[in-house]
Amino acid sequence: MLFAVFVGGYGAEGMRIMGNLRLAASIQSWTETVDETFYAKMQELGYTGLEVMPERVFPEETYAHLTGATLFTGYLYQSFGLKIAGLSPVLQGLGKAANNPFDQEKQEDAIAAACRFAVSCHCNTLVMECETLPEEHFLNTCGLLASQYNCTLVLEPRAGLSVLMLCRYVKMLGIPGVAVCLNVGAMLAENEKVTELIEYLPLIGHVRICEPNLGEIQPRSIHRELTLLLKGLGYQGWITVQMNPVDAPTTIKSLEYVAETFA
Repeated sequence: MLFAVFVGGYGAEGMRIMGNLRLAASIQSWTETVDETFYAKMQELGYTGLEVMPERVFPEETYAHLTGATLFTGYLYQSFGLKIAGLSPVLQGLGKAANNPFDQEKQEDAIAAACRFAVSCHCNTLVMECETLPEEHFLNTCGLLASQYNCTLVLEPRAGLSVLMLCRYVKMLGIPGVAVCLNVGAMLAENEKVTELIEYLPLIGHVRICEPNLGEIQPRSIHRELTLLLKGLGYQGWITVQMNPVDAPTTIKSLEYVAETFA
């Protein structure tokens, strides 16, 4: 959720280009049988983060495996130089509390469990997919608990929600510990422009490079625009590649393209 300083408007001429951006890839982008192959490929390409689906690493009683989460994190870093860039998705279903209320204690238990797991992974980013705007009370609860664990709940638009819509909502509520995922696939689906989001960039806690259908990443001008903007602002978060699993050469091609574009 941290941007440094916006210098003099949009465009390369109005920015002071900063250092390299931190690149990550979602573990969702390949099948479990080739995890280590892709960890090694990511390291080769200069990626330093892995976005993890907790249920994939620990299918049963996922958030109870705090020691296991720490050991897994150490294995990734020691073997491949990768840190945990984010946990996704988390708190599935709880964000629909306005239409299907959950017991508050159950909400708080779920949020706290996810935060404890994140802390065990030395990670402070929890990505929650949203098909509707979560209700204010739920986000207040999330934000307060996330802040107590030095974590941020990052809302990711799905199924018709746009990045701009979530940004406006989060800005209006002004809840600490809650941010927005700049999902390029959602921006493409909703015909959003990078320039529309400039005023909301301090609310961005995560960036996801993907296509609307989570297919192979296509070369697009929006990627270069984002590179200039994020570098100019000194963005400190992660830029994460996400795809559905396809053949290995296609996945590698997408990882290579993002590594070259956002270098």
